[in-house]
Amino acid sequence: FFFSSRRRHTRLQGDWSSDVCSSDLTCGDRDYLHRLIEADEPVGVGTLASALGESVETLEASIEPYLLRAGLVERTPRGRVATAKARELLPIEPEDT
Repeated sequence: FFFSSRRRHTRLQGDWSSDVCSSDLTCGDRDYLHRLIEADEPVGVGTLASALGESVETLEASIEPYLLRAGLVERTPRGRVATAKARELLPIEPEDT
């Protein structure tokens, strides 16, 4: 699964383009969005918190409010999903299989 792969974590570190680094997104915001985009399906907040090494309360109070207001994340009954706007901001290259 995409949360535990050390190779993917290493790949995440070099993925950010200069336009993203100069945006208002923090490193935590980008990691949160990147994991949602890679999942390509709704992800529960508990799963996200565990993958990011944060508490659910921290995500809901610190990271999600800005991402929701910016239109980068949506809450659904099945979990959080990245919007098309987030996918444009952080284009993810398909994994080699």
